[in-house]
Amino acid sequence: MPHINWLNCTGSDNICSNFVSFVMQHGLTQHVLAPTRHNPDNILDLCLTNTAILQEVSVGELFSDHRLITAKLCLSKKTLMRTKQIPNFRKANYHAINYFMSNINWNLELNGLSINQMYEIFLEKMHSLINFYVPRITVNPARKHHSNQIKTLQRQKLAVWRREGNSALYKDLSNKLKVSLISEEKTRVEAKLVNGSSKDFFKFINLQYWP
Repeated sequence: MPHINWLNCTGSDNICSNFVSFVMQHGLTQHVLAPTRHNPDNILDLCLTNTAILQEVSVGELFSDHRLITAKLCLSKKTLMRTKQIPNFRKANYHAINYFMSNINWNLELNGLSINQMYEIFLEKMHSLINFYVPRITVNPARKHHSNQIKTLQRQKLAVWRREGNSALYKDLSNKLKVSLISEEKTRVEAKLVNGSSKDFFKFINLQYWP
């Protein structure tokens, strides 16, 4: 927009005046005040915001017939620990669970009940035993779990590095690992995006935004 005076927000032709009106009506601020176009000098490269996200804008050296614009943003990276507790069935006391389940008088417990009531009684017993005899562990759902193929490549890469350093074999394993990681991430993202659930979709997007 070469015919706009950004100091007083006025345009000398209809197109520029309409653009200035659009900027003003939508509460935008234009931060580039030095010429960015060389010969003739004009402000053609703009930086528009409607929040306090921008800390500083500077116009640098020429590249081709335009000057480089550098923008510094007021952002802080937040790391949120999303953890939850889940039962660790690998370390459950199955001997105790089997003992208590086998010593329940099911004929007495379920006498005269409907199928649904019997099922509820069974679930209640099972949940009680799980809470008592199955320890819980804290996990981070956002943590990535790689396939066995990638874990094998990671171990091989580390072993070769310790043995040979930056050898041809190490570089080959590094390239294979990189390809496998990209393929795995692509498959993971595609699965999330085509899941069909809007809740899962936005949950996935939020996890990407807040690492």
